[in-house]
Amino acid sequence: MAQDTRDWLSKAVIYSVFVRNHGQMGTFDEVTRDLERIKDLGTDILWLMPIHPLGIEGRKGTLGSPYAIRDYRGINPEFGDEAALVRLIEGCHRLGMKIIIDVVYNHTSPDSVLAHEHPEWFLRDAAGKPIPKFPEWWDIVDLRYYNADGSRRQELWDCQIASLEKWAGLGIDGFRCDVASLVPPEFWQEARQRLNAKREIIWLAETTHLHFIKFMRDRGFAAWSDGEILQSFDLSYDYDGFQRLDDYFAGKKGLESYLDQLEIQATMNPAHGAKLRFTENHDQPRAAAKIRGTERLECWTAFHALLPGAFMIYAGQEVIADHLPSLFDADPIALPVGMVPGGPAAGSPGSGDRTELAGDPAASLVAAGFDAGQAEFYGFLRRLIGMAKTIKSECRFFSVRQLAAGLELVKWSNQVEASHGAPPAGPHHAASAVNYIAILNLEDRFGPWGELPVIAGTDLLSGQPVALKAGAMIPKCPLIIREA
Repeated sequence: MAQDTRDWLSKAVIYSVFVRNHGQMGTFDEVTRDLERIKDLGTDILWLMPIHPLGIEGRKGTLGSPYAIRDYRGINPEFGDEAALVRLIEGCHRLGMKIIIDVVYNHTSPDSVLAHEHPEWFLRDAAGKPIPKFPEWWDIVDLRYYNADGSRRQELWDCQIASLEKWAGLGIDGFRCDVASLVPPEFWQEARQRLNAKREIIWLAETTHLHFIKFMRDRGFAAWSDGEILQSFDLSYDYDGFQRLDDYFAGKKGLESYLDQLEIQATMNPAHGAKLRFTENHDQPRAAAKIRGTERLECWTAFHALLPGAFMIYAGQEVIADHLPSLFDADPIALPVGMVPGGPAAGSPGSGDRTELAGDPAASLVAAGFDAGQAEFYGFLRRLIGMAKTIKSECRFFSVRQLAAGLELVKWSNQVEASHGAPPAGPHHAASAVNYIAILNLEDRFGPWGELPVIAGTDLLSGQPVALKAGAMIPKCPLIIREA
């Protein structure tokens, strides 16, 4: 992250919403009505996927991709008007949440305002036709931030930054920047400097898979690494690690490949760099579709939530949705919109039409048509997020190792571990040790385990004392233990 990033962002929880598919209405007002429930999950930042008018030329599906934007300064009328967006912004702020929107600055729709007014700003083929760098994105055309002689297109830079300033002036707290790795880091640096000079702005970069960076570079296009992007951003995607996880789920590599990447991230990226962790998002399969069994899904969710960095929930994840919604057509996500433990707060946004959850959401979720498994997972996720925030707030030092294939021991401590028998020393040595241990059965293993360090303390998920030693049975559910 950039040097001036606030510490809380490295352990924040982000809730991702595609307005079109949020609940049955798919509007800003529908999201506003759901804010208390979203906040209750432990959310710090609400991220709205693109909210702008979409292109018609080359449109994918019936309604078009939200990432083929026609006007960076407009609002998609399907979602509502500016007044409705302001109500949503103000609702977030009343609840102590930040709100960020998507920025798609690598490309526009072929019939965008910029393509019409400034055709010289776009990448073209030998015949002079505007094109994308990546052929599969045939519904968009790519912007060029530099001239052929290497000089910057300053009018384009100023135009793009002015659009950001418009939304920040409306109350938006930051930006999730789509394929940030394909936009020059110098542009992001200038944008950050200009906007953050006025107030604190959150910058989240969608960095890319490593093979995508190589694909682009092999074809003569610039593509920047996480280490370069993190000079300007607060957070970057874990896609460099997700490439290893894709290989793991495809049976090509063991999980240790991803654990190796975690070490690379901690050493090759800037010391102040932070990652966004997730089990799913709008571009990836639903976790429940590839991780079968609720107990195993809980273990994987806990694994990602307990990794260093922020954690993201993609709307629907909390009720074990296994269908990945379409980006190109209306495809509503079944959500308990408006349900809030304890009922609505007086004067809260959208409080006139909601269902009371009476403290624990499980019973109300079942009453609303969700099954018991969904209700149980929803409650688990709420508790997990609270625990992860507490653990990361109390502890600085993280480690992970495999006890056996697919059986992970995650540790957080407020003390750096001694090496070679030497006692901890230095500014990070705390007088009183605080250690959290998570045992996560990611492969649904069964039976007794062999070598295991003695672990004793309180299991935070159940509140019960626990003592583990060699010969104990491998747990199916996640164990998150505060050592005694």
